[in-house]
Amino acid sequence: MFWVSQRDPESLAPLISLIEDDVLLRSLLVEWLIADGYRVDFGVPIIAISGQFNPGVDATGGAAAALNVGRVIAKPFEREAMLHAVRSLIARPG
Repeated sequence: MFWVSQRDPESLAPLISLIEDDVLLRSLLVEWLIADGYRVDFGVPIIAISGQFNPGVDATGGAAAALNVGRVIAKPFEREAMLHAVRSLIARPG
């Protein structure tokens, strides 16, 4: 989309991770950042953690899809729930 590849001459430009759920605003922000000499990445895996999620919320279900994130975790959570979410996002066995 608006990603500047590592092979481009601009690859020494600072890398910014941008998180914005509004597509139009995100596109505008990416254009501004690139125009100012930054590289922009928004494909980084994201885990949303909140006390506002209902206990037992499906980590990959509707809440994750609505927020456009890889996983959601409701507070409070246990260590294993966090590690499971991270492992599943980066496909590391656990």
